[in-house]
Amino acid sequence: MTQEKKHRSITLKPALLAVAGIAGLVAVILLVFAYMLPAENRVGETLRQRLPLPLVIVGYKHVITTQELGANMRSVRRFYETQDFSQYGIRIDFSTDEGKKRLRVREKEVLNKMLEDRMLALLAQEKGIVVTEEAARDGVRRKLEEYGGSEEAIRSNLERLYGWSLKDFEEKVVIPNLYEERLSEVFQKESDTRTQAEQRIREAREAIRNGASFEEAVEKYSEGRTREQGGELGWFAQADLAQELQRPVAAQKVGVIGDIIESDLGFHIIVVEETKKENGKALYRLKQIFSKKTTVADWLTERMRASPPLLLSREYVWDAAEARIEFKNADMQRFERDLMEKTEGNSLLLF
Repeated sequence: MTQEKKHRSITLKPALLAVAGIAGLVAVILLVFAYMLPAENRVGETLRQRLPLPLVIVGYKHVITTQELGANMRSVRRFYETQDFSQYGIRIDFSTDEGKKRLRVREKEVLNKMLEDRMLALLAQEKGIVVTEEAARDGVRRKLEEYGGSEEAIRSNLERLYGWSLKDFEEKVVIPNLYEERLSEVFQKESDTRTQAEQRIREAREAIRNGASFEEAVEKYSEGRTREQGGELGWFAQADLAQELQRPVAAQKVGVIGDIIESDLGFHIIVVEETKKENGKALYRLKQIFSKKTTVADWLTERMRASPPLLLSREYVWDAAEARIEFKNADMQRFERDLMEKTEGNSLLLF
């Protein structure tokens, strides 16, 4: 190398370092702005959706980024904006203050679902469960059969409704479902919770046969929220009940304590307190003794309580009791609570 080339190389190095330093400083400024600007700020929202900023860290290995959440929320918006919900009395308008808040409620639910999917992947990895490409393709095929219609029509609907390809559908829906199915199989082999739940409900039935009142059996043996209400479930149409309960409830006489019924959730002893008809539809007022099976979802919840994720967000906090991501802002907490009461859990009506 000549002396002139050496001199040129030496003088270029400070310039390159300066450019790299400026680029690094700009990147840091963008990161700070992305994290610090409030949710309603358009610049901050754009940065968070476009940059792969860590938002949730799960098990120090799995990361959910603001870019991933932004992509999923664009799919959510696309779904609502391409549908006609007038039959439900819903008008989609994300430009209003209330519409923006409703969208934030949906964002939190999407983020919790993404967290659950990451935890399923982590648990599957620990159990040595692997979903091969062939298994994933087979899972897609089975899902397409469930939905009916041609593959081309389903591809078209995925693109129109969500902006998804079939590969997106595989990654976002099929693979998490396969992990959950296989973890459920492992869980059933390793756990005796079904036996415990069945034993508990049999003890409840035996107590009633030996003279205990239904209310006493509820107090001693029942689980879940209905226990605090004396077993009261409220009014239901037959179609709104778990499939395993539909026929027994329809056939059961008013006031008679029914036999033990097993559902996916657990074991039930049902009493039909009264019936009535509204708009030609039979309705049943029910109460129950309920013995809960422990499920993969419960297992997942306990795991998240024991090893909570790390949240890098100004918007959310970790609720250790519920093992869920929740709003940090008290106004948003109240808004979500009021919204859920109005919609009674109907996710369509969130908008």
